[in-house]
Amino acid sequence: MTDRIKVKINHHPVSYRCIELFGGIFVCFLLMFAAGASHSIGLMIASYISLFAIFGLGEFFSAINGYLSVYDEAIHFRYIKYESSIPLSNITEISYGVYTEYAGRMSTKRISLNIKTVDGAEHSFNDKINEEELASSLDTNSKCNVPIIRIYRFLAERLPDKAKGYVKPESIGDML
Repeated sequence: MTDRIKVKINHHPVSYRCIELFGGIFVCFLLMFAAGASHSIGLMIASYISLFAIFGLGEFFSAINGYLSVYDEAIHFRYIKYESSIPLSNITEISYGVYTEYAGRMSTKRISLNIKTVDGAEHSFNDKINEEELASSLDTNSKCNVPIIRIYRFLAERLPDKAKGYVKPESIGDML
């Protein structure tokens, strides 16, 4: 049995889709208002360029992956410069679940690792998943390629009394 594991996940501490939406609307509204007030075509073009720049930056940052690892008796999450740790001794419950994230007409299946600690805090780490990866993760005889399931199984070996397994999506929605 190994004493450490490290996986790459597509989890972000903030929602870049919301930043894109509200930032884009705000900047576009301000520049369009200024362009209408001054009758300037240049400001109107600048508003469209800034809108595309905001959406481009959002796509860039949403493509950056974080790292979730377990070593030194703690769970560590690192995303760019943001780091957090949860000591294994503070964990009261570990579970996982699958939910659908909607962004307009598009949807993405995500799998979530949910951790409850003694201070009442609930931590959630999630990653994109497709149906094929999900089906293959249920087979216990093969090596799992789903990072969240690998971390969950690693933690379940070390904390078997705190591992609760799969949680239905209705109860996961409260934590997200």
